[in-house]
Amino acid sequence: MKKLYLNFGNCIAFLICMGMSVSGFAFQQSNPCSSSSQYLYWTGEVNDDFFNENNWREANQIPTPPGLATESNSVCLPGANKMPYTICQAEPDLGKDKHPKPGTLDPGKPIGMNLIIADAKVQANGEITFGCSDKGLTLISTTLDAGVISQGVISLEGESTVHSGGEAFSPTVTFNFLDASSWVYLKQVNPQELQSQLTQFHVSHTSGTLGSNFRINQYYQKGAVIRSLDSSFAPLQVYSGSGFQGAPASLSEDVIYRGTAIPTGDNSVQSFVLKRGFMATIANNPDGTGKSKVYIASESDMEVEALPAALQGNVSFVRVVPWNWVTKKGTG
Repeated sequence: MKKLYLNFGNCIAFLICMGMSVSGFAFQQSNPCSSSSQYLYWTGEVNDDFFNENNWREANQIPTPPGLATESNSVCLPGANKMPYTICQAEPDLGKDKHPKPGTLDPGKPIGMNLIIADAKVQANGEITFGCSDKGLTLISTTLDAGVISQGVISLEGESTVHSGGEAFSPTVTFNFLDASSWVYLKQVNPQELQSQLTQFHVSHTSGTLGSNFRINQYYQKGAVIRSLDSSFAPLQVYSGSGFQGAPASLSEDVIYRGTAIPTGDNSVQSFVLKRGFMATIANNPDGTGKSKVYIASESDMEVEALPAALQGNVSFVRVVPWNWVTKKGTG
């Protein structure tokens, strides 16, 4: 595309002669989808209120120096074709970085910058909307409880969670899953209502495929849980000693482990960690009979430091399957 360079001073003089104000020019030229290096990062200095500007700081993105490029930050190399919502973070500096101006973050008011929140629990009592559907919010190891999200890209990684209570799923919202442990709850929308909007669920910046790299489950009577689906993700970590000691092993979903096929060995499992959203069945006999116990990690990870006496050092059957929140099966 051919670039056009203008002399800004001459442009302003021309506008004044034409009876237009400089502020009017700025307003007409503003574009919520334009590229900007400025972003907001969460500090939570006051409380957990998403719309409180004193919980945020302004910063400018910085490119990654070529000599320090890694797989995770290569999109921030100079000239890299990164997504409009991707943030190339600068080092936070609370002594220099200012709070955004009042009115920057108001319920229902379009947000003009990308945002990032890490290691926090945040409450948004009101509508979150970005001025452009290609800009958005990145969550890292964060839980966001939001009333309505009406526009933008919400990226999740580090086992992040979004709770959205809106009665409909906006056609201008995209959820972008960057790991297999992050979830989105749409508490007023059934899986069946999402069938025409599946392209709005992305996995690693690309439109996902239901049943291949993401799944949707029914969440109680009216609601849906959306989560990434990754064959390399191991929802169960077992240990040959109690208290998560001894030899560890990662077990996959929908695989039956019998006898010596149990990675730590037959009759060796003593403790385990089960990831949220999964159910594990553990039994004495290789066919699943005998003494057995079912463990369900519904909403959070489950840590079992020691199996019951009847199963201690006496496990020959392990199976992990996804958990469904009602008897009716989910989609995907």
